Amino acid sequence: MTSQVELEHENAQLKHALAQAHARNAELQDQFTERTAELLAANKALFDEVLAHRELAQEVALKTELLDSATDLILVADLRGNIHYANQASLHWGYTPGQLQQRGLGALQPASSQEELMLNLENFNSANQVRFESVLQVNGQPLYAETSAHRFAFQGETLIVAVVRDITARKHAELAQQESEARYRDLFDNATFGIFRTAPEDRMTLVNPALAHMFGYASPEEGAAEFTDGSILFADPQRRAAIMETLMQGPGAGTFQSEYRRKDGSTFWGEAWVRLLTDANGQLVGIEGFVQDIDARVRAEQARQEYYDKLEKLVEV
Repeated sequence: MTSQVELEHENAQLKHALAQAHARNAELQDQFTERTAELLAANKALFDEVLAHRELAQEVALKTELLDSATDLILVADLRGNIHYANQASLHWGYTPGQLQQRGLGALQPASSQEELMLNLENFNSANQVRFESVLQVNGQPLYAETSAHRFAFQGETLIVAVVRDITARKHAELAQQESEARYRDLFDNATFGIFRTAPEDRMTLVNPALAHMFGYASPEEGAAEFTDGSILFADPQRRAAIMETLMQGPGAGTFQSEYRRKDGSTFWGEAWVRLLTDANGQLVGIEGFVQDIDARVRAEQARQEYYDKLEKLVEV
């Protein structure tokens, strides 16, 4: 039979083994918990990274969509004229973004304007931002463009971001307006009748050569300087007040025959079409009109009337 001592020894060994097993189990449990925490942290970091990449991709996609939806051409180029980026608006200028990147800025510039292009690029040596107008070439046809650009540093290289706007329609409108103004100026300067405009206080702001000559002045400038009071232009100083009263009470425009006074004091008959100028609130802002010298016609009518009057007196006798 197993002795009592042996049993106690065997029991002690079992307890020791059990204690070691419990200790090992606790150690494994701690390692499992620690490893699980590490895996959870790594998984969260990976998830955050994936989420960040997704958000970045979405942000890049949104910005790209915004850039491509812009009607203005947006370019990123270097000072050598190489294009690194172009948005979809490049199609308006005759190229896909890829084609424009391959060809560079010279693709948009007529051969005759290459020097102008290089000069505009060189301006960046002294200015971070420039704005200029130029004529670009699209399918062999010129288009007017307004370019606003600034430079920035990227990975040790100076780059240009430029916004190019098609202003051809505006330029054509400006040219048409200039031509219209030129025709008006030609009519104004060479008209055989007088043209005028006054400020509300009766100061002349516009006098053409015919009006100045009609009243005996050497130039429109001299006439405008002298015409500070409209009543002095009439043989009867009260005539202007009567015309203004008629205009103010009537439709604001009308034709009037009056006897006028020249610079040298001599008089002549004229016919004037006059219009009141008012603002949106109906306030008087000026007067404009035309004056035609009808002195010969009036004098002839007066002479004819005098002749008829004499005939009537002879008949009565």
